[in-house]
Amino acid sequence: MSNNKILLLILFVLLLQACSPPGSKDEVINLRKQFEEGMILFEKGKYYRAQEEFDFVLRRAKYSEFADSAQFYLAESYFLNKEYIEAITEYDNLVRYKTYSPFIESSRFRICQAYEKKSPKYYLDQDYTISAIDRYQEFIEDYPGSEHVNKADEAIRKLRSKQAKKIYESGILYTKLDEYQAALTYFKDVVDTYYDTDYTDNARVKVIEMHIKLGEVDVAREFFQDHKERFKSDKNLLQADKLIERSDFEKDKL
Repeated sequence: MSNNKILLLILFVLLLQACSPPGSKDEVINLRKQFEEGMILFEKGKYYRAQEEFDFVLRRAKYSEFADSAQFYLAESYFLNKEYIEAITEYDNLVRYKTYSPFIESSRFRICQAYEKKSPKYYLDQDYTISAIDRYQEFIEDYPGSEHVNKADEAIRKLRSKQAKKIYESGILYTKLDEYQAALTYFKDVVDTYYDTDYTDNARVKVIEMHIKLGEVDVAREFFQDHKERFKSDKNLLQADKLIERSDFEKDKL
């Protein structure tokens, strides 16, 4: 037999051993002890050391009776150690490859939370924010009766508010640069896309203001008429009304 064939045979045998459940009773007992040691470390908050124990169990007994729990608590160890990207990978491994696991729902929700944790300040890139919103929405659709639905809804509101703030502040920046058309685009985006956030009323006022600065008083007035019943804040409504009155006064002076 050639050396290449012998090497392939050895690799095949090793692969079978890696994919097979632990054989001897002693080995099973040792793996149980390893898993239990991981849980003790986990409960003590020693997450890095717990990761090592759970990872060992998974590498030696990927399809054993401990596999689901080891996979979940490995992911939990990463999550609680604030290693969110690694946590997402391990939760996703459980969701993808252990489809009948009792930890599926919890893992799906943790993935959402991990993306939320990675969501940065509003003025930075918001890719993680978008991913968090998408994952939370998918979770609500797939688990409408879950105890986590209210938390998911609240998280979505906060994340959308962050997105709205980023766009609103971009409009403010263009206003300071006297780029009123560009500013108008951003403020309209807040009104149209992020209508459920606390930035909508302020954006409505700014839309009116930008139209006036662009000499589009009639458009400003029409926008105000269409939106005055939608204002949540009396203060913002009054502010918008005064802008219209002032623009009408200035127009009559001409």
